Amino acid sequence: MTLTSNYITGVFFNGQWLCACNKKPAWQTSNKENSKGEKFLRCPGERDQQCDFFLTAEDEPRMRMEKSSDTPPAPRTPRQRQASTQRYSPTPRTGRTPSLASSPRRRLFMKRLDATPSPHQYRSGEEENLTSIILGLLEADGITLKLSTEVRIRSSIQDAQVGLEARLMASKESLERVLKSMDEMEGVAGPYAPSTQDAVPMS
Repeated sequence: MTLTSNYITGVFFNGQWLCACNKKPAWQTSNKENSKGEKFLRCPGERDQQCDFFLTAEDEPRMRMEKSSDTPPAPRTPRQRQASTQRYSPTPRTGRTPSLASSPRRRLFMKRLDATPSPHQYRSGEEENLTSIILGLLEADGITLKLSTEVRIRSSIQDAQVGLEARLMASKESLERVLKSMDEMEGVAGPYAPSTQDAVPMS
């Protein structure tokens, strides 16, 4: 049995992994055929209480960058864990999950993409950032990127976000200057400024 990671619900927080149950998964060793001796992280709960977090030693270093967070995940109820726990079968070509538009993972990423937060939320880390969404969509389609390519993607998106924020800030400052100028002009004109009603008709 080939081991396939399912790490969407986990985060890398304060130098350690936490599963969806907000627990620390321990390293285990597979004794299954085709994966015997391979290391993996799994939810430490009882079998009927486990969430769907599963991360292989091969994927772990790469996922640290993607799943790093400043806040731990909120613990979920047993019903939520049961509803979200699903097992995915790897494809013969890549060993990844099949890239079907109707797959649960695909729908999850598309839902997050539709609810894209604002640029400052990306940078605050409070929500799933744009980089993780893009990389997740690529993975859902069976595309495996080199670490150097991921780093370049992250850097490019970050630069674009910084540029967008700078333009938004400049637009805001320009608008404030225009409004201030209008206020000053109204103040100079005062309440006695002539109007069309006060105009004297010409003979």
